[in-house]
Amino acid sequence: MAWMMLWAFRLSIVQVEFSSEELCEAAKVELVEEHGAAQEHIACVRVGWK
Repeated sequence: MAWMMLWAFRLSIVQVEFSSEELCEAAKVELVEEHGAAQEHIACVRVGWK
């Protein structure tokens, strides 16, 4: 399983894959704190198949 960060940015959806929830959440925090991204526009979701 992997984690995907989805970020609604202007008229696009940015997708970045991470190997763990912790890495995804850390990237989310950095986007909000360092780059002023709106937290409500970013989500970390688990993706994958069993």
